[in-house]
Amino acid sequence: MRRALCASALWAALCGASSAEAARFDFLGEIRTSTFVGVANAGQYGTGDDTGSCGADPGWDIGGETSATVAFLAHSKRFRHQLALSLGYSAQLCTPILRRPSFGFDYRGEHTLSSRTRITGQARAGIDVFDRTLDTRSGQVGQSDPNLPSSSQSASGQFFITSSASVELQHSLSDRSALRAGLSWRALEILGSIDSLPIFSTLGPMQTLEASFALGRTWNRHRVEVPLRYRLSALYSSTFRDVLSRSEVKPAHDAFVGAAWEYKLDQRFTMRAETGFGIAAQPHLCVRLDPLLIAGDRCSIDGRVHGIRGNLHPPPLESSIGQFSTLTVAGEVSLGYVGPRRRFDLRLARGYEPDPYAGALTLWDRLGGDFLYRPVWEVSLYGALQLMHGAQTSPARVSQPADGLLIQVVSPQNRTIYMLLSSLGVGFNFWGPISAFAEGNVFAMAIRGEQVPEYPALPKEFPTEVARFPFDPSLSWQNSTRFVMYVGLRAQLDTLKQSRREIELLREARSLP
Repeated sequence: MRRALCASALWAALCGASSAEAARFDFLGEIRTSTFVGVANAGQYGTGDDTGSCGADPGWDIGGETSATVAFLAHSKRFRHQLALSLGYSAQLCTPILRRPSFGFDYRGEHTLSSRTRITGQARAGIDVFDRTLDTRSGQVGQSDPNLPSSSQSASGQFFITSSASVELQHSLSDRSALRAGLSWRALEILGSIDSLPIFSTLGPMQTLEASFALGRTWNRHRVEVPLRYRLSALYSSTFRDVLSRSEVKPAHDAFVGAAWEYKLDQRFTMRAETGFGIAAQPHLCVRLDPLLIAGDRCSIDGRVHGIRGNLHPPPLESSIGQFSTLTVAGEVSLGYVGPRRRFDLRLARGYEPDPYAGALTLWDRLGGDFLYRPVWEVSLYGALQLMHGAQTSPARVSQPADGLLIQVVSPQNRTIYMLLSSLGVGFNFWGPISAFAEGNVFAMAIRGEQVPEYPALPKEFPTEVARFPFDPSLSWQNSTRFVMYVGLRAQLDTLKQSRREIELLREARSLP
């Protein structure tokens, strides 16, 4: 069994250092099946082009899903490793393009190298398909202005793979001082040709590499840290298709420097506050193809704009530094609680994040939390809520002018996003390893793309501008809402001594969460 646990390179590296000391091996397994019903606004379900089994554009859908997850654990006083594999299939009645298999891989491990040094690692990968919200992100849903270009292409139903890996070294310099250093990698790749993506969508493949360092000191219940983070992001939007190759698009850079304070109120409550400055450089948003842009030393077709940020609704609390770079206040405040049969976590965060759906770095403001409560061991109540405000400048496609002459194919466009992600569920263990569960999920998104006209306007029938979001202010917000209710059964088997606590690890490893 040990050879099976050392399947990956990272696993083998950590296992190899674990010595021959005695270890305990455990197994967790879960089979889950459910039926779901969903309601959503126009454009989320159906075929979109013919009547299908439920009509061309129904406001509802039903279906079912099945998934199986297995996890192997090896743990001792010096190390702990977990390898989980998950496979699932989901089928919608009204939306055949979203019927798909999915796969998930999840590894986590930690090893104590000495009394002062510990190394931790993680690797994840998953395969899934894009849903219909991508059309909303490009301003395609609800479009009614005849001046905007039309496109029947959609990324909905296309397979993609997400993967990530990280390793962190923690070393105690003394009884009170310690440092942390880590590397992490994250990627999203389209399992197919990029030519199949709409040229007006900012979706595309992404790869990021991040290095982090923190020096901290502890005083009784207090801990102070000075964190430093730097990230390199390669973002290739489909708006660059037939314009620039992936190797020609310049990478984006962002970094964070600040200070953090952590305070343990008691054994159950932990409060953490981190604040500082985030800086981002995005030269890939400044693509100059028109001689007028080169001569004017500007990035946008809007002559009033010098750099990559537009002059309408830029991100709040952010300042431009030159043409490509921006500086903002960033950080996070969180409060966590862990008790015998309950836990919760509340957090407020702000910072730059690479966004494969924007083809750029998005400045996110996040307010969220999650909880788990067991009034008795057989019953579990759980839920999560996240409110998000995002501001980004994306490499938008320029619409074709009336005379057909198009030199500047892409130009920066400010976009504002509001999102709500929420889930609430209950589980009841009614017989042995068999449990029943019911779970509701809410998703809501609104996105606005600012108009970027060529300025000063030339005497054209339709002035050139970046696109797809309607001109009419009352229609400029593109909305997407969806509610899905799941009801099903779950069978769990394990060899753990404290299975009721450890079994929650499977929730993060499922291919169909």
